Amino acid sequence: MCGRIIIKKSIKIVEEQLNLEPQQNLHDFRGYNIGPGAMAPVLNANKKFEMMRFGLTPFWSKKNMLLFNARSEGDFNKENDPTYSGNKGIFQKPSFRKPIRSQRCLVFVNGFLEGPEKEKLSKPFYVFDEKNEFMALAGIWDQWVDKESGEEIKGFSILTTVSNKATAAIGHHRSPVRIPESQYYTWLKAEHLNELSPLLEPWAPDTMNAYPVNPEIKSPRSDDPDLLIPQGDALIKRKGIEFVTEFDTLGFGRKKKL
Repeated sequence: MCGRIIIKKSIKIVEEQLNLEPQQNLHDFRGYNIGPGAMAPVLNANKKFEMMRFGLTPFWSKKNMLLFNARSEGDFNKENDPTYSGNKGIFQKPSFRKPIRSQRCLVFVNGFLEGPEKEKLSKPFYVFDEKNEFMALAGIWDQWVDKESGEEIKGFSILTTVSNKATAAIGHHRSPVRIPESQYYTWLKAEHLNELSPLLEPWAPDTMNAYPVNPEIKSPRSDDPDLLIPQGDALIKRKGIEFVTEFDTLGFGRKKKL
C-alpha cells in the first residue's frame, strides 16, 4: 500500500530536467504528508502538471470514493507472493479498466511513507531514492461528477505491486509501481496493454532505501517537514557508495521537446 506521498521540492526541477512546459502556478506546492483526499500535482499525457485529488472515484460510481491504490495484479496474487509473475488483473477490474487503458499519469514524489505490515504507520519509515531527487510513480486517473452539485472531481490512484528491497526491509508486502525515466512516454501514451504489463513490476535498481521517522506523522493532519528528520539509521547498508541527487536524461531529455 502507498497511502502517504511526500513532495518537498519544487516540481520545477522535474520540468527543467524533462524540458516540459512550466506550470508556474504549481512551483511553490509542497506536501510533507499527502494522504487520500488531499491534492497533489501529477503529470498527464499532455506532459503538463495539473492538480488532482489523491484517490479516484470511477466515473460510473453513484457515490464519491477515494480509491488511492490500485493493485497491478487485481484479484490475483492475494498472498502477495514476491515471486508472482502471472496475469495483471488490473486490466479487468471495473474501477480501473478504463483509466489503465487511456487515463494514465505520473506521480512525481521525493519519497513516500510506509510501515511494517502489522504496525503500519504507527512505526513509519520514509522511503526515498539515494541517487535521484524525484521518483515517478505509476498513476491512473478518472473524473467523477456529483449529480447533485454538478462538481467535477479528478482523482488519481497509485498502482502497487509486490514489495521491492526497500519495502521488504521495512516488513511491508507491497510497493508502489515506479516507472523508469526511459519509459515515461510509454506509460503516458502506450496504446497496447502488452506495452504496459512489463512496467508493472517491483523496482529492481538497487537505489532505494528507508529510514524511520517520527510516529506523529501518522496523523493525516501533520504536515511538518521536521517529522521527516531521520529517527535512526537507513535500513539498507551500503559500502563505498557516494550518494548524489540527479536526474538521468533518457527519453525525456533536454535535446528536444516531446
